[in-house]
Amino acid sequence: MLFNLLKKTLIIIRKLFSFTLWRSCVYFVLFKLGRGGISFPLKVERNATIKNLSTIKAGKNLIVSQNAFIDPIELLIGDNVWIGYNCFLCGNVKIGDDVMIGPNVSIPGANHNYDVQGVVYRKQGLSVTNTAIGNNVWIGANCVVLDGVSIGDNSIIAAGSVVTKSVPPNVIFAGIPAKKIKDIPFD
Repeated sequence: MLFNLLKKTLIIIRKLFSFTLWRSCVYFVLFKLGRGGISFPLKVERNATIKNLSTIKAGKNLIVSQNAFIDPIELLIGDNVWIGYNCFLCGNVKIGDDVMIGPNVSIPGANHNYDVQGVVYRKQGLSVTNTAIGNNVWIGANCVVLDGVSIGDNSIIAAGSVVTKSVPPNVIFAGIPAKKIKDIPFD
């Protein structure tokens, strides 16, 4: 009964108001009245796909840009995080506060197993470790951050980099594979 009333209310809101307001109402129902843990304000742009909503906990001012695809096992997001256009996130990922993730960034928080000979890779399952991104991190466009990597606070990952090993705090990393370019003086 209550669900039908909510459904009718959302249909009316969708007809009367903008897409952004309608999407905010839907997420309010899903997260505030449901099991999720996302704070407001929240902005999810068109064509963004977010799966496994109950496994996401996020702080205030989260922006998920167009065509982003998020399919976590567990996703923890801090305050003031921007996830850019066409981003891909999956697996166990922890993102700190004030993080900018540029467009086309891929954070595949899992790997396919390949140990058993004679069995196709897709049937061997996944191995999952934790990927952690610290506070005040900027990940440039078209980067790949592999499973099990930690990126320290106040670090920058240059555009087009492939991060295969953990990054210490207060540095700039760039390249394939990403290597330290220089330190950032940060107090």
